[in-house]
Amino acid sequence: ILGQFVVEVVVLAQVEFEFEFVVLVLVEMVVVEVVQVAFVEVIHE
Repeated sequence: ILGQFVVEVVVLAQVEFEFEFVVLVLVEMVVVEVVQVAFVEVIHE
């Protein structure tokens, strides 16, 4: 998932999307990753 995300960011950067949009995507992905990790930890508990 993270690999595909990096590729998407590179493509978006080449297309010269707005910097704010890229930041929003980055933040969204970080939140998703954190939620997934927390969810897994809760399941293991």
